[in-house]
Amino acid sequence: MKETRGWRTTKLSDVASVDPESITAGGDELIDYISLDDVTSGRIAAMTQVPLADAPSRARRRIRVGDVLFGTVRPSLKSHAQYKGGFRNPVASTGFAVIRARPGVAVPSFLAQWILGSEVSHQVEQLIAGSNYPAVSSRDVRQLQICVPDVHTQALIASMLEDADDRIAALERLIAKKQAIKQGMVQRLLSGKTRLQGFSGPWSQKRIGDFTRVHAGGTPSTAVERYWGGDVPWMSSGEVHQKQVWSKNVHGRITMSGLKESSAQLFPEGTVLIALAGQGKTRGTIAISRNPLSTNQSIAGIYPSSEHDSDFLYFNLDSRYAELRGESAGDGGRGGLNLTIIKSLEVPFPEISEQHAVAEVLLTAEHELNCLSERLKKAKDIKQGMMQELLSGRTHLPVQEAVT
Repeated sequence: MKETRGWRTTKLSDVASVDPESITAGGDELIDYISLDDVTSGRIAAMTQVPLADAPSRARRRIRVGDVLFGTVRPSLKSHAQYKGGFRNPVASTGFAVIRARPGVAVPSFLAQWILGSEVSHQVEQLIAGSNYPAVSSRDVRQLQICVPDVHTQALIASMLEDADDRIAALERLIAKKQAIKQGMVQRLLSGKTRLQGFSGPWSQKRIGDFTRVHAGGTPSTAVERYWGGDVPWMSSGEVHQKQVWSKNVHGRITMSGLKESSAQLFPEGTVLIALAGQGKTRGTIAISRNPLSTNQSIAGIYPSSEHDSDFLYFNLDSRYAELRGESAGDGGRGGLNLTIIKSLEVPFPEISEQHAVAEVLLTAEHELNCLSERLKKAKDIKQGMMQELLSGRTHLPVQEAVT
């Protein structure tokens, strides 16, 4: 045991018991069974109520309020959380090590924050390095090194970090609420079921190829050095997930020679971009350019025109992601989109003034969501910084403040 400025470094087993209540027998007793899939983002999100005999694993861990669940299978996924109550008879799978703080030595909420910290991640990485199966044992968990102050300081640190968690959770709830509101607006405004004040004219349906041009991008030859490293932004397929694409956020660059002497296109600002290929989530993803840029051949650009509002079209196609993937050419829709499919897509088509108005409403909602997402990212960064300082003992709180 090592002690520094009131903090001591010791084994986890010295401050907590691990798997204090293992159950090997079955029975008709109803339990709330918690599996690894039920734990996410430091929270127990769900559980399954079953008779004890029907629990998936033969050995189980009974848990009590305050116990910390440490996911031992693929621990890098951080399936860790503290049980704070709410279930009738909770039992955890053997995919967890159950950590129970020793009274007067450790504070449960401090341990809950500690297991999510970078120091624990580093220790676990060392344990599973070179292993064919990424998992640790309860014995490994008992041997983890933990740096702990007195219980009063533990409680204060845990309270500060939990406050940060509460701010993050509040932002996540607000984002989910705003996202649901925006989704409802998209469905109503883009279908014409809800009309903005001052608009009542009929809507028509038009195919994209009837009101604007559609072209695929291209890639200059990588064998020609003078085509690359210029000033023309060149976007790859993975960057389509940015949705609102600014040239400064596009990593690739080609020269004017590379642009003119290849099939690459310089798409103007306001081009609606659509990913043509990809078996993951990329195919069918919609974005819009906010600066002129070029793309590779796996992205098509729907040019702006005087007949349509590009943002209106962007929101319409973005809401049809599943449909677009189903339209893909090839074996059972597993192939790719192509220009013919895109040109033939029909879109609702109100007067251009109503398109502008609808797009403005949806852009405002999207901007609000983007701002909230940025606030959430900053809140998470702040929490991470607090954890690194407070849980390592590098930043010490005044003793008198901790006691009060």
